[in-house]
Amino acid sequence: MVYLCHPAQVHFFKNIIWRLKERGHTIKIIVIPKDCTLDLLDHYEFKYELINTGPRDDIYHKAIGLIEINLKLIKIVKTYKPDLLISETSYLSHVGKLLGIPSILICQNEHAYLDNLLFLPFSDTVITFRSYYGRRKKNAKEIDGYFFLPYLHPKYFLPDPTILSKLRLTTEDKIAIIRFSSWEAAHDFGQSGFNQEEKVRIIHELERDFTIFIIQEGEHPDCFQKYILDMAPEKFHSLLSYATICISEGGSTAAEAAILGIPTIYFSTIQPGYICELRDKYGLIETTVDINQCLKFIGKVRDNPNIKTILSENRQAMINETEDIVKGVVDIIESYQ
Repeated sequence: MVYLCHPAQVHFFKNIIWRLKERGHTIKIIVIPKDCTLDLLDHYEFKYELINTGPRDDIYHKAIGLIEINLKLIKIVKTYKPDLLISETSYLSHVGKLLGIPSILICQNEHAYLDNLLFLPFSDTVITFRSYYGRRKKNAKEIDGYFFLPYLHPKYFLPDPTILSKLRLTTEDKIAIIRFSSWEAAHDFGQSGFNQEEKVRIIHELERDFTIFIIQEGEHPDCFQKYILDMAPEKFHSLLSYATICISEGGSTAAEAAILGIPTIYFSTIQPGYICELRDKYGLIETTVDINQCLKFIGKVRDNPNIKTILSENRQAMINETEDIVKGVVDIIESYQ
């Protein structure tokens, strides 16, 4: 049984699920909908069972939601009787411990202190990645790579070459992808990125030379509306792969762009291990919380037409030094047989 509650988890697990099915396993998918999670599952023709919950906008409702979700999962697990429970930061670890079913937890965010506190102690196996600098327990199994490689490694990802023409663009156009966060997740507490004035400065700096696409969590100013990206979610990484520059407050989008060899700057006080390693070991990303540094980065990308060639070499070095994450996760899952 696989539990999903975020679009990134659909991307991570899709090739793993397909590989497991090819090897004769039956997969039950449980979903709590968030953003475009259901759209992705429907696109990939995955069958799933939906869990609907009430609002979880504050600590009180998150606590109520924790109990509510666990009770619903217990009922589903008792009915389905799976041999193994698999997820990323999941309530399934509680259910597994209660019902005596082994659970595997994928863990990549050291700064998700509350989730790690709630779920890690109850998981039988915790899969971490090379760059993870959080505390590892005896049940941890490390995989040599990043969370984003099961869907962005060249073995598994080929961009759709028609994406540009559908947007009335060509390979000669300069494309800027900007990701603004809502800062409402539990692991975002006390963290920050751009203020409103800085967002406007970034847009003004880019709009002279770039076609801008904004991915915005939550509300946005009216002046950003014309830049808000509106496309099928499964097409996003194809567009990202053709970008000239990516500016992101979100670690996942920043890492995805960096892994694709796109000039990327990450603007956030949060510093996940995968961001630090992509920056320090491979030079695939820059990080800052200084608006002037961000503006300088835009100028550097604008004035250096060869920057993607350099990053392509760094990206290949990274690919050569990482393992097949899909195979690694499947091997760990099958070790429970």
